[in-house]
Amino acid sequence: MGSMVIFHYTSRELQGEDAINVMMPNRISQPERQEMFNRLMLDGYYQPAYVIQSDDLDVAFDCGNGYPPAGIECLAIPNTAHTSTSVGDIVVVNGTKKMLVMPLGFEEI
Repeated sequence: MGSMVIFHYTSRELQGEDAINVMMPNRISQPERQEMFNRLMLDGYYQPAYVIQSDDLDVAFDCGNGYPPAGIECLAIPNTAHTSTSVGDIVVVNGTKKMLVMPLGFEEI
């Protein structure tokens, strides 16, 4: 069984097109999404919120919305904002693969 960390968009204010594209990522191409979200993570616009002992993305979504499946531990990271997992959030799987929460499902970035 793997592990995942859910990163939530922080309260820092984005301006311009980035602010719109975080909430509506389908507006830009996949390569543009990959570049933008990686840049925003490096610039501190995301912070870790939950650690989950699973490698199932549906479990990550459920845990991040307060409904962990039976037998799955979803640990909230202290001193961080714990909002629901939604479009524009990022799930890092096994420390290497970054998955963007899309309007329908996930996309690797």
